[in-house]
Amino acid sequence: SLPSSACANPNGQRNDPDYLDDSVVVYASAALGVVHDLSNNTQKLFSGHKNDITCIALSNCKRYVATGSSGAKKSCIHVWESRPSNQFGYTGESPESLATFGEGFFDRAVCSVAFLEDPNYVCGIGCDDAHTLGIWDIRDPSKKHLVMQTTQNGIPPQIKCMQFAQHQEYTEYISNSQKGLCDVGCTAGEHHLRLWSFKRPVTNELGTQQVAQLSSRGAIFGTDMSKQVQAPKVYTCVDFSMCADKTSDIITGGSNGVVYLFRKGKCIAFQNAIKGGVRCLQVSGDFVGCGGKSGGIVCLNVRTLA
Repeated sequence: SLPSSACANPNGQRNDPDYLDDSVVVYASAALGVVHDLSNNTQKLFSGHKNDITCIALSNCKRYVATGSSGAKKSCIHVWESRPSNQFGYTGESPESLATFGEGFFDRAVCSVAFLEDPNYVCGIGCDDAHTLGIWDIRDPSKKHLVMQTTQNGIPPQIKCMQFAQHQEYTEYISNSQKGLCDVGCTAGEHHLRLWSFKRPVTNELGTQQVAQLSSRGAIFGTDMSKQVQAPKVYTCVDFSMCADKTSDIITGGSNGVVYLFRKGKCIAFQNAIKGGVRCLQVSGDFVGCGGKSGGIVCLNVRTLA
């Protein structure tokens, strides 16, 4: 079990290399997960995968790492501590797997992985032709997926990016059938931008467990916005920004160089940000930083994209 209290200070997570603090970066190289301390140029290696790592994600607190691998029917996801610790602090040992799941579920490889708001829940998407998505509770000894749903048909990898919001919210704008707080995610890719609402399994007062539920809907432009801007061929990156009403805006970049702002699944603003295509973006407070083919970084207002 990974305690939620360990992730009390969310800093976001990416599918790219990321910093754990000012001097330590985590990334993947071939079949190894690497935790590199730049201050003393030392590395700790996670060696649990038998095949090349294809995607990597950090929990919101950056304490836990999820890595997905390739390997026909042997592709899987490992969850491990970025810096193993005990009651006395960091042990200095190399990371070991805390949980392994997905063997037999994923076909060819895992193309994207992400932690939910609670790091005990991990989501992965496979490189099968339907890009099947599954969510697991790593505390479950059976390691059976809680939910499963296809995301997009096509030659893999159709899905380029997946992200979950750092908090739960009410998601009636995604699905009227799911009441109460849910985890909100977004997948982006080839002609693809989709919102996901995950209702965690719960046990009621009678001791009966209600199963997990997963719903989704595509993002839309609306008539007025569709006259002003077109959707890109590829949505390349995505991040969340929390609003005052406790919902999350979605900011995404496209291969056409445009950054889009979606609120409750509908595009409300856009900005021609980077000529040649947006490759990456990240929300930080009131701003979103975007990088792309031009080699520069553009900073936009997170509410208006000015």
